[in-house]
Amino acid sequence: MKVKLMKPKISCSSNARRTLTILSLLLGMAWNACARQTTTVQWNDGPESMKMTIEGEIHFTDDDADIKSVSPDGFLSIDRRTRADRHIFEVRSSRHGTIERNYVKDGKVEAWGPTGKAWLAQILPQLIRDTPIDAPARVKRIRRLKGEAGVLDEISMIRSDGAKRIYFQELFTGGILSADLLTRAASQIGNEIHSDGDKREVLKQIATSYFGSADLSAKFFTAERTIHSDGDRKSLLTSVLTSRPATSTLKLAIESSATINSDGDKTAVLIEAISVSGQDEALHIACLVTADTIHSDGDHRRVLEALLNKPLMSDDGVRRTLQSAAKISSDGDKASVLVKAAAIAPNGDAIASGFLSAAKTINSDGDKTRVLVAYLQRDNLSANTVRGIQTLGHREIHSDGDRQRLQKVIDQKYPASRQ
Repeated sequence: MKVKLMKPKISCSSNARRTLTILSLLLGMAWNACARQTTTVQWNDGPESMKMTIEGEIHFTDDDADIKSVSPDGFLSIDRRTRADRHIFEVRSSRHGTIERNYVKDGKVEAWGPTGKAWLAQILPQLIRDTPIDAPARVKRIRRLKGEAGVLDEISMIRSDGAKRIYFQELFTGGILSADLLTRAASQIGNEIHSDGDKREVLKQIATSYFGSADLSAKFFTAERTIHSDGDRKSLLTSVLTSRPATSTLKLAIESSATINSDGDKTAVLIEAISVSGQDEALHIACLVTADTIHSDGDHRRVLEALLNKPLMSDDGVRRTLQSAAKISSDGDKASVLVKAAAIAPNGDAIASGFLSAAKTINSDGDKTRVLVAYLQRDNLSANTVRGIQTLGHREIHSDGDRQRLQKVIDQKYPASRQ
């Protein structure tokens, strides 16, 4: 049996809502030839408390109302206190292979009978759900008896995010789900799992099940956007991108990253997206649109420079990159992007016009001169482009030294354009 650390969140069926907090989940294991696993789980919910200890492997009846089997020398103990009473239930495997039960109510030992059976049948199903005891076997059994929809019904009754995660993982491992059930599962994951970490891990594992159609991909990213942690969203989206799904799915991942608040995490997703985008112009444009939502000038610059590193970037891609660069506030970061663009941009008056428009938004004379000089290093600039650079320098550069430096480069490389 494998039990993992969980932080359950509870939604009570009554009008009152309470939060159930795990006080401890301690796992001890002796590493020897007869390695045994002991698990202790303890809850406290105001005046009510419960402690459960398990050794070995426990299996339950199909209706989850009783214990079906206990591994040799296995043991299960449940101690539940309420305002009204206290029940202690113990079950173990005897030397003869039978199951021995002990039941204590309010300090008095009682024979195992209708009272104890009714009490155990009342608390055991929810206890099993909230601790993923025997989860693989339960999912298989529920699937066999009630189908995949029955497993999803069961997951809705689980109060622990960690247990929900394990049940979802077992459900998807067990076979292919229909489109309707995939839609339902995505909705449940988005709405019912509150832990960002558990939600991230579920979606990361099942992602490829949703990438067979545009509609299912959209459902996946709707669930992904319910994760509040920027770091968890970055981790999940990066995982999706590195799996290299279809272009339509890559585009949805890029578009979804626009709603990440952290500039650093958003930038990390975009850098990864650019690295896997190949020469796909639609993906480049999607990255540019998302880059415009970055507030950090340094991060904005990093994304644009990564795009400019892509070989054979189209004229429209370069033009739109220049437009994005013009939105950067920092003169230094903007100039860095434009200097890089100057080295790789295709020739043509339309590109040159976009370049000069972006350069005009630089306030610093030094950075503006650096950018214009970088563009002048290109070969075969048209007379219109050179005149445009010269006019911009005379009108927009106020430093005599920078203006003279620019004119010197023009005179040396394009003497015929001197005004």
